[in-house]
Amino acid sequence: MGRVIETPRLILRGMEPTDRDYLCGMFASRETMKYLFGGVPMGREEAVEFIGRHFPFGAEPAGPAPLCLKETGERIGFGGIVPCGHLSEDDYEFGSALVKSARGRGFAVEIGGARIHYGFRHLGCSRMLALVHPMNEPSKAVLKRLGMRFYGEVPLPDRGPREIHILKEANGSQPHPPSRPRPSNKHRPKVSDLAVMSPPFSFPRRREFAKRVHPRRMPAVADMTP
Repeated sequence: MGRVIETPRLILRGMEPTDRDYLCGMFASRETMKYLFGGVPMGREEAVEFIGRHFPFGAEPAGPAPLCLKETGERIGFGGIVPCGHLSEDDYEFGSALVKSARGRGFAVEIGGARIHYGFRHLGCSRMLALVHPMNEPSKAVLKRLGMRFYGEVPLPDRGPREIHILKEANGSQPHPPSRPRPSNKHRPKVSDLAVMSPPFSFPRRREFAKRVHPRRMPAVADMTP
């Protein structure tokens, strides 16, 4: 097993052969898949083929990976960072999907903060993106807690409508939003400060990472579930 990203409570680790059945179970769940990928549950044959194409095995940090509890090793979902070419070929988006029993415990915010840290520090990103279904309010609340702000909405043939949320590196300027304004939110929560652990091992730099995973061939996993 290879450790990819670690936080005080979670490990986003490399794929192992036994993870295939677990992920097939997640992809077969209508409730889990409601806002993921195309929003339709997968049969086992389709799920196995999908996992083989998009989930790298071993310690490779590129693409989606199982998300586990650090104390017990129990799998609670998956997540990752993938190239995202909707605004720029240099962008990356992050996201995660949690099983129902793991929601409401702050895990999405915790691993989200760690992946933002990873993108800025180890991939040299100037901004991080997350894409979310417009009706997925819990996931949008997670993005707000992470300090991300709404940028615009794009229709994606394989995923349906998606809102783009962006977080710039602290020293960078915020991007200009598109002409279409977002409805006001009178109860917008405050941005919280996150304390995440720095990954204790080396990672490939952005150019090497991009060569391994082409944005047009990778699924996005940023339709997060808190």
